Amino acid sequence: MEFCIHESLPIYSGGLGVLAGDHLKSASDLNIPLIGIGLLYRQGYFQQQIDRDGNQIEKLPFLDYSQLPISLVTDKEGNETLVS
Repeated sequence: MEFCIHESLPIYSGGLGVLAGDHLKSASDLNIPLIGIGLLYRQGYFQQQIDRDGNQIEKLPFLDYSQLPISLVTDKEGNETLVS
């Protein structure tokens, strides 16, 4: 569900996401056909900060899809590809 491909695409929260991303990158380097399907939320994983009193403060990044290195997958006729 989560994989780290690049820091500009924050769809991972930690070590397992980084490991999954490494598998995708290795498959690409070895020319192995592998596809990663995940979830892309408008707000990615929150970033945690601790204030002076020790309280957790969550910062939810807003993802502007037009600024991310992603593109819509389409079929030969240009129709949006849906995964059921």
